[in-house]
Amino acid sequence: MNSNLLAFSRENRTLCHMASAQPWSTVQTPPAHIYQPLVKEAPLPVLKVAIAGGGPVGLSLALLLDQIMGRQVEIQVFDHRWRSQGNGVVWKTEAEGNMRRQQVVTIQSRQYSALGNEIQDAVFHPDWCTQMWPPGAECLPGKNPLNIPIAKLEDKLLAIAASKRSIQLVAQRFHPAQLGLAEASPPHVLAICEGARSEINGTMSHFKHKFGLPDKTMYSHKGRHFEDVVLGLRVKSELSDPAAVLLTVSQNRYLLNAVRGEGFLNMRLTEGEARSLRGVEAGTNIPASSLEPALWERIQEGLRLFEVKPENLSAIVMFRISMIQRPRFSAELVHNSAASHGTFGFLLGDSANAIHFWPGRGLNSGLSSAISLAHCLKKHWQGRPLRDADFLRHEAVMSMLQYRHKTRAWRHMVTTNAQGDPLPINQKIHQALKIRSCGRYDKVDTLNEMMLRLGQVRQRLSKRIAGLPEDEFLHQHLSKLSLSTLRVMLHSGAWDTAQTGGEEVNASELHGLYGWA
Repeated sequence: MNSNLLAFSRENRTLCHMASAQPWSTVQTPPAHIYQPLVKEAPLPVLKVAIAGGGPVGLSLALLLDQIMGRQVEIQVFDHRWRSQGNGVVWKTEAEGNMRRQQVVTIQSRQYSALGNEIQDAVFHPDWCTQMWPPGAECLPGKNPLNIPIAKLEDKLLAIAASKRSIQLVAQRFHPAQLGLAEASPPHVLAICEGARSEINGTMSHFKHKFGLPDKTMYSHKGRHFEDVVLGLRVKSELSDPAAVLLTVSQNRYLLNAVRGEGFLNMRLTEGEARSLRGVEAGTNIPASSLEPALWERIQEGLRLFEVKPENLSAIVMFRISMIQRPRFSAELVHNSAASHGTFGFLLGDSANAIHFWPGRGLNSGLSSAISLAHCLKKHWQGRPLRDADFLRHEAVMSMLQYRHKTRAWRHMVTTNAQGDPLPINQKIHQALKIRSCGRYDKVDTLNEMMLRLGQVRQRLSKRIAGLPEDEFLHQHLSKLSLSTLRVMLHSGAWDTAQTGGEEVNASELHGLYGWA
């Protein structure tokens, strides 16, 4: 017999013997990567998203959806504060009516870390960002809150969005009829991010019956809805950041938020001071010559407190701030039918939760809401019509944000009197202004009391902020102020950090994104 055939016969007998010994292995399963036919899954239909309002919250939502959904999403972002330039869009200037772009905002590290590396690297750059405020419960280990001019934030987000294939930027106000909400192919999602005034003259006014009536009683007392009127003074301060933080949190009349000294010095007004500004439109620049002399002198005292030279005050803008409680944040705007899928609408940012800005959580709340909705859509988009149950966790996140941030803001707006009843802080300021001098030692006594408070606040902050000023500097600095200003600082009270501290809302964790950052 041929040697090759003999070898084959022996090998064949061996294999047969093994097969008889292990009958369960006689039929071998071929490796899947060799024999399994290649079956490509059909791609999911594209999720169509319309975003009304292209501020930081609307643009962040668009960029997050592009980042986590890729080709499964098409996004249109509308904003009338943009104008066309060449093949793209840019923000309108102050001369074109866009007044609020000079503010400085503080973003906590939990929020900016959840936006992804591309946004972090392009937007939060040390050339225009600084750390002014101490880290707190909303900060990740080793990552501090960052201050950034809102103009820089908006410009960078807009530039990134313009480079994305899935995002179309439309330089006009959003109108529901433009996207065919009553026609055969509406968007699957409409995110309303136009701001607090959207309910009056924006998209929210068109759909407000879908989201329910807002409730003012949560932020009222004896039928009176509390409101704060604040002057925003655009300034360049020569005070160090640690000194500015210490002086800010030790009283409730003035608040400086800045990047390397440039930003807004906010001044809380009494009702009488606010009445003197009747006829002034909120958000417009106020000429100093039009202010009553008493109010102008109090503004100058605030400038002295934060070492702002007269020539470094470049604008005065008025803001009116109040809060409401919303019953819900998600709603089916267009019902699903045999002819077309429906449209779900969502309130995000100030459209959802306009928050008193004194404790600095308004934009952070808006970014958290965008993070929540983006990941909720990613998880539940399966190409079928969306359902109410798909947004259970998102609605819970929104309610938690409302409770946490508005409760905190309320404690920065209202204190209590001797009987325990709510008392607006602006009324305490008014009472302090009415106190008459009782002798030459009044200023010494008031200054000593204020120094005692500053020492207590400094001790509390010393573990989180380096370079806090010593008593000698503080005493000399405060001595330059009038007795009236010192009384206002003292009687307005320090920030209530004991009551406003505690657990924070973690939108990423609530969506199961424990390691996503």
